[in-house]
Amino acid sequence: MLLAIARPTPRSVARRPAAIKRTPTPRSSLVCRADTARGLTQLLEQAQTTPENLTWTPATVVENREASADGSVRTLLLSVEDRVNFLEGRKVRHVQQDRRWIDDYRVPGQFVAARYCSHDQGSGSTDECSEMVVARRLLSLASSPYEARRDSALLDASLVELLVSRTGDDDERLLAELGPGSMIEVSRVAGEGFASLFNSSNNLVSCLEAGHPLLVIAAGVRGIAPVRAALSWTPVLAHAGSSRVNVFYIADSQTSAAYLVEWDMWREAGVVVNPLYLADGSAGNGAEQLLETALLDGPGGLAAVLGSTRGAKDAAVLISGLDGEAAARLTRKLVALGVSSENVMVAEY
Repeated sequence: MLLAIARPTPRSVARRPAAIKRTPTPRSSLVCRADTARGLTQLLEQAQTTPENLTWTPATVVENREASADGSVRTLLLSVEDRVNFLEGRKVRHVQQDRRWIDDYRVPGQFVAARYCSHDQGSGSTDECSEMVVARRLLSLASSPYEARRDSALLDASLVELLVSRTGDDDERLLAELGPGSMIEVSRVAGEGFASLFNSSNNLVSCLEAGHPLLVIAAGVRGIAPVRAALSWTPVLAHAGSSRVNVFYIADSQTSAAYLVEWDMWREAGVVVNPLYLADGSAGNGAEQLLETALLDGPGGLAAVLGSTRGAKDAAVLISGLDGEAAARLTRKLVALGVSSENVMVAEY
């Protein structure tokens, strides 16, 4: 006869102080998996209008460190409460009884909704938070799924990173000032990562399996966060050793560019990193024009950028950080030059 008892796992890194009053909320089928861009839009709308219908998990800011030379871009290391019970018995040894929060983070490019206390949490006040404010956009996980699982393996918490800017919107500016010990809450992980809008079976994983050369486009802080998760992911690093991975990253300036210290590590793995600075662009040229010039007007044009002997049709393109209209215009130009529309993948949020 099988005997099984539940026992607690090791101590958690994340602890929820009295400053946040956690209201029990029912699980939402939407939060468990938002499979499409429409699902992500619904997630954000529901977080704004009926947050009580979502599952929110407390997260502690473990570290707030600079991610750019001027300190304007910040990496928040979060410890998300993630305790589960394990079954132990004569025939069953250490079997996870429930899903962990981190189990939903499978591929780079996935997102969470976040909410924070409306008063200044950096003051050290222990007063209960009477109101939680939901951030007006979803936040990409900037650490790779591999890193998150490795760092969280022996903890009752999941360690993940968010990238925020002191020059972003109001929510980002507030989050960027949170110090260690501050508390926020996050939804369950949502989205399908980098995936085609035209063919649901085409995604980052399928392109890696097919050996497609990758053209990666990241615009601003919102764009580089999911790209950093991808470039730190073991399958992409292994892919860069045998196939071309060419990254174009648009930033305001070199001092405000994120992850500058990691570029050399990416390059050592075989990734080609091309920074494009708006401050150095021609007068009146925005991110779109700067990108188009770099991709299409250089020696050899797009073919040289892709570096594929089988032509543009063999390449896969990852786009992150461009708004919908800009991404659509760029996609049309790439398709006109031979890139398959099904191989253009966007991290939707």
